[in-house]
Amino acid sequence: SRLEKGALSLSSPQVKFKRDEENQEPVDVELYELKETNSLIEEFMLLANIAVAKEILKFFPAYSLLRRHPPPKMKTFLGLIDSVKKMGIQLNIESSKSLSNSLDKAVKQDDPYFNELIRILTTRCLTPAVYFSSGTLPQSQFYHYGLACQIYTHFTSPIRRYADVVVHRLLAAAIGAEPLPKALNKNQVQAVCNNINRRGRMADIAARDSTRLHTLIYFKNKILTETGRVLQVRANGFTVLVPRYGIEGKVYFHSSTSAITVWSYNRETKTITSPNKQFKIQVFDQVEIQITVDETMAHAPRVVYTCINPPIHGKIQTNNTNTNTNTNTNTNTINTTTTTTTTTTTTTTTSTNATTTTSFTTTTNTITNTTVIKTKSNTKKKKKK
Repeated sequence: SRLEKGALSLSSPQVKFKRDEENQEPVDVELYELKETNSLIEEFMLLANIAVAKEILKFFPAYSLLRRHPPPKMKTFLGLIDSVKKMGIQLNIESSKSLSNSLDKAVKQDDPYFNELIRILTTRCLTPAVYFSSGTLPQSQFYHYGLACQIYTHFTSPIRRYADVVVHRLLAAAIGAEPLPKALNKNQVQAVCNNINRRGRMADIAARDSTRLHTLIYFKNKILTETGRVLQVRANGFTVLVPRYGIEGKVYFHSSTSAITVWSYNRETKTITSPNKQFKIQVFDQVEIQITVDETMAHAPRVVYTCINPPIHGKIQTNNTNTNTNTNTNTNTINTTTTTTTTTTTTTTTSTNATTTTSFTTTTNTITNTTVIKTKSNTKKKKKK
């Protein structure tokens, strides 16, 4: 079968929003669930695409529109390989078959989501698949790494992909149903492929932006606490995936809600450690995240991910002083807001152990209500007669 030949079974979370029927705003967000029927239909579609690719290449070897998936580069996998190696797991990417076997063995009995997480990260390390004209490359480069097949194209979805429309025209000419479009050559087909590849990248960016927008609208005026998984650790924070919603974001250490604390970052192990060495965060760890929306800048609201367990972030320290003065005379009240922000960041880097220490100070807001009183004099002067 296809999987026995080395086809990869990967994972990429797809977010689905449920919208209100009246205002069309998102009322719920969840992962798109793939059922067994989806997998069955997908297998038939893959077989159809492979069969059509072979057919059009036989008739038009110079300008068939095909799709290839280059093998991944080792440098893109180094971070993931090092992370799983610490857990006693080996990832072999020499071939799709060896990688598939490695992924099947990457399991933790006490963590059922671990294998899914590794497959998500593996997907992001792979080289994107691209369309190309068959006459521009030798057949040795036609191979599709992810599907483990020698030749492949897209044929089954002409209603949503222009590449499939071109392939339909080539197949129609191959079986004698319709004449081949005039002036068709490998350069023209390659120009179409370049445009489709570029448009595909633009569509991916637009899809991610759409997801971020709807996520922002959904979490507006909400404070939710969810379980997250660490995908990447940096000196200034880490990337977290929230499996419940299939969304991810950055947790920054320099947030205005940060507690006064010091966490150390180790560049070699890609870990951060609390001052008392009680907590350590690394890739694949489970953390507790609070999700809110920051609307401080009206033109650029953003979703904020705050780590509350381990306790990297604390509560905002706010001192409120209210002064009210009342008299029976005319009174005008002026509200004066004074904001004092103190942020101290100290960075120390030691070349021997590659450790960065960062110190954070919270922001304190003091709101004072001052009452200004204006009194009209009601004293009447007697006129001298």
